[in-house]
Parts: sequence; C-alpha cells; structure tokens
Amino acid sequence: NASVDIVHTITINDTTAPVVSGSITDSDVEGCDASAAPAAETTVAGLEGLTGDLAIEDACTADTNLVVTSSDASDANTCPEVITRTYTVTDACSNASVDIVHTITINDTTAPTLTVAATNSTAECDGTSDPGDAFATWLANNGGAEASDACGSVTWSHNSTGLSDTCGATGTEEVTFTATDACANTTTTTATFTIVDTTAPVITCPVNISVPNDAGNCSAVVTFAAATATDSCGSATVTQTEGLASGSAFPVGVSTIEFTAEDECGLTTTCEFTITVIDNEDPTITCAADQTANTDQDLCTANVTVVAPTTTDNCGAQTVTNNFNGTDDASGIYPIGTTTVVWTVDDGNGQTATCSMDITVTDNQAPTANCKTTFTAELDANGDLTLTGADIDNGSTDNCTADDDLMLSVSPNTFDC
Repeated sequence: NASVDIVHTITINDTTAPVVSGSITDSDVEGCDASAAPAAETTVAGLEGLTGDLAIEDACTADTNLVVTSSDASDANTCPEVITRTYTVTDACSNASVDIVHTITINDTTAPTLTVAATNSTAECDGTSDPGDAFATWLANNGGAEASDACGSVTWSHNSTGLSDTCGATGTEEVTFTATDACANTTTTTATFTIVDTTAPVITCPVNISVPNDAGNCSAVVTFAAATATDSCGSATVTQTEGLASGSAFPVGVSTIEFTAEDECGLTTTCEFTITVIDNEDPTITCAADQTANTDQDLCTANVTVVAPTTTDNCGAQTVTNNFNGTDDASGIYPIGTTTVVWTVDDGNGQTATCSMDITVTDNQAPTANCKTTFTAELDANGDLTLTGADIDNGSTDNCTADDDLMLSVSPNTFDC
C-alpha cells in the first residue's frame, strides 16, 4: 500500500548578478563637445570590444541575452569636457551587474585654420607717427588675415610694440598675428608694416637777380639769401652746390647758383637761380692826331700807316674797328684829299665808343709838260698868231689830273710879222 504523496517543492532561482572583471580604458576624443562622444555600446560583445580588459559573464544567461544599459553624466566643463558613461549589465533574472564606468574626455586640440594670411603694407610718410591711422587700422584688421575654427570663433591678438624709428618719421615693424580658439589652440601669421618716404623735399630758390657792374670793375658784389626747403616726413638740410657764395664778386654775364635740399631719408631736390651782372660802363677810345701825307710818286694816292687809337674798358677785352677798311688797322691806300676815319671800340657787352681822325693826302707832284719840238703855223690876215697850250702839247701828264682836264698854257703865245 502506497502512502499518500509526499510533496517536496524545490525552487530554483538565479540570484547571481553577471560577473564583471577588468575595466574599460579611459578614452580621449577629439571634438568640440559631448556630441563628439562615441555612441554607447548596447551589447556585451560591444562592451568587451572596447579598449581595456573588460570581461562579463553570467552563469545562466547567454551573453547575447544579457541586457546592456548606460547613462552619461557630463562635468559641464569645456576644454576638456569629461563624460562619465556608466554601463549596467542585467541577466534574464533581472540581476544587475556592478556599474561599469567608461570615462570619455572630449577635447579640442586642433588649431584654427588660417584662410587668409596677413599681408605686408606700406604707408607714405606725412610727418606723423601713423599717417592716416594706417598702422592702427592694419593692426585692427589683423593685417588682413582671416581664420576659422571647427569649434567656434577665434580671437585675434598681435605682438606689436610699435614701429621702429628709421629716418624722419618713417618706421617699420614685423608683426605676428595670432588666432586663438576657445581651447587656446593657436595659429599665427606674420607680416611687416612700413612707413616709407618716397617724396623729395620741396625747395624754393630766391628769384633771379640782375645788377649793374660796380664802377670801374668788370664785376659786382652780390649778396643773396639761401634757398628754403620743407619736407613732408621731417626736416631738410639746404646746401649751396653750385656757384659763387653770397657776397662774392660776380663777373659780368650770367652766373648760375644751385641749392640742394636733402631730407632725413636721403631724398634730394635742387633749384637754381641766376645772377646777371650787366656791364653798363662804356669803354673809352682816344684817336691819334690827324695825319697828313703826300701822294706817292706818280700816283694820286698815298700808302699811309695810320696810328691806332688807344682804348680802355673796365672789363679789359675790346674790339676795335674802323670805317675805312673794317679792321683794327686803318693803314692802307688813301686818295688825295681828306678822309675821315671813324674808330669804334666795342667792349663785347653792348657798350661802344667812337672817335675820329682825318687822313689828308696832298698832291705835291708837279705835272710833266711835253711840248712839240717844232710847230709851224700861218699868220692871220693881220699878220698875227695866237698860240694855245693844246697847239704845242705833245702828251703832257699829271699824277692826279686826267690829260683832258690839264690846264695848258704857253708863253709867249702871241706872234706877228
């Protein structure tokens, strides 16, 4: 006979949580914020595949049936932002593992990208420290440089300490511009700003001077002021670079005076003016005494050596001419009678003087009478005969008078029977 059933209830339950060993290596991720964090793993295989030595196992539930959950907590910082990701593995019996912590550090270590480099710039000097605020504007515009950043905007800075002092009000400086992002990553670009002087100084010379010569001299003492100069970039030095100095005796004629202005950067400009000394003093001329001469033998002229005049002039050199032959020697063949010789002295500066002298040639040679040796003539009805010079002339001559103009006479010239 069997007894009544004896029941023994045995309850089998899984109360053992999945076993976690090892850990996930902390991760460093390049990025701007939490959005750069990798996606959370949702499987055991994914978890165990992360860098580290994490191992998960459960006595009752296969890995594929284990449930992986996670939550993220940020420290709300930037540069870097740290995210603490906590994983929990739960088996089929709702046993939950210990927390598995994965620390993810998100940081921006990428420098801004330079899209436009800074460029050199120049400004023309105007005598100020910053012509038209060109340097300040260049600095404020970062030398024209531009940059971008993947995580946001950039802040510009530069290392300028001011332009160096070169010549005049010019100067130069090499400036490095730095673009900095929110995480202090930087990119730099370098350019040079220069204030240049390409404008020569402006120089003004005195006006042209015209003066008469000093009495008795072939010159005049002339004084004049120096040229003046200005420069847009600083000061200018003026020196005389051509011609006699002020207060000198300037010769008759035109003298050129040159001044040169040089600014502090070596640029030069010249100007000129003239000093004209006019010879207003006439030369002097004194003729020799009048001269007389007899005709040369058998000629109606005389070869006369004429005494030249004496001349003086404050400038020395003179040209002497005469109206007889146009030269400085009036000697020559003079006709019978009186010839007035006018002498002219020219000092070469437009001043002349004249004097005159007479050259008188006298005919002191008697005519030569040639008579016929015989002459026969008939007495007239009254027994008279009157002879003329022409009746007995046999070619009488004179050195100055033409044969036909000779006055012939005969003596005695009357005859009778």
